Amino acid sequence: MADDITVDQMSDMEIAEEGRVGEDEAGRDKSLPPPRRAWIAVLIALLSPIAGVLYAGAPRLVWPFLALQLLMAVWLVTGWAASFVGFFAYLVLMIGQGLLGMAVAGIVAHRAPQPMKLARYQRYWIYLAIIIAFGAGQRLAASINGPAVVGVDSSSMFPTLWSSDLALATGGRFTTYEPRRGDIVVYWHPKSDGERWIKRIVALPGDHLDMKDGQLIINGHAVERTPMEPYTWEPRPGLVLNFNHVREHWPKELDSEERSIDTVNIAALVGNYNNRTDYVVPDGHVFVMGDYRDNSLDSRTRLHGPLPIDNITHRVVGILWSPRRKLSLAPVYDQKFDDS
Repeated sequence: MADDITVDQMSDMEIAEEGRVGEDEAGRDKSLPPPRRAWIAVLIALLSPIAGVLYAGAPRLVWPFLALQLLMAVWLVTGWAASFVGFFAYLVLMIGQGLLGMAVAGIVAHRAPQPMKLARYQRYWIYLAIIIAFGAGQRLAASINGPAVVGVDSSSMFPTLWSSDLALATGGRFTTYEPRRGDIVVYWHPKSDGERWIKRIVALPGDHLDMKDGQLIINGHAVERTPMEPYTWEPRPGLVLNFNHVREHWPKELDSEERSIDTVNIAALVGNYNNRTDYVVPDGHVFVMGDYRDNSLDSRTRLHGPLPIDNITHRVVGILWSPRRKLSLAPVYDQKFDDS
């Protein structure tokens, strides 16, 4: 009789032990994946709101974020971000959808039943694929029509752009850019690999260009030069620099849009550098110059020459921030420097 009781007790112990094999110390079923962690959901949503929401287990909430991602891509491709308003609106949209995605993913993951069986879309390789896909998609959209923040590291476009300015530009690797006279462009230097420069287009392919003591004559039409009050700059206390200040007025015979450009120079604009006779801009190229006319290596020199249009990457729209003159959010095509 005693032996029979011992056997029954051992069987009960074995049964109880078998029941504990599939559980961890907290009593969770080991056959189920680890519970959804809110902090992991927030971290994934930081990289991609869609991936974070999928990790949390709320596929229906993906659609609003997908619509926002598509709207951001359209925003870039259509060039809506090429203006200051469009640029900052895009930033607000991008940051806002990211913060919203982090909040939603964290809350859903925190409230999810624990433990839970994972759906097919809840795999880390899927999250990674989504992050890469949407990151690459936004990058591709930005490369079509910008925007881009470009740092200015030269004084050749002074006084329009100063060294250390941050400029807002539109364009990219896949941009189909149609150059216009007066545009300030960012480009790869035609004779120095890996160097990105900023200059202003003054002549287009096929234009006949003459220069007489710095005055541009394009296709027989002279660009009028109006002397202005000297431009004064005080880079540091006690050091005052005075520049000859000239405003160039582009004739309507060249462009339907009336345009004027402020240029400066210190020395007299004489010599071969500022005189040219019947130069024809080659096909597929533009002629670029700096606004600081006697302190710019540009198409006037053999070290630079005419600029291939294919080298142009962006068109500068305006100045986001200029730390040396306390200037921000200033367009570059209607600036006037009447005061020193």
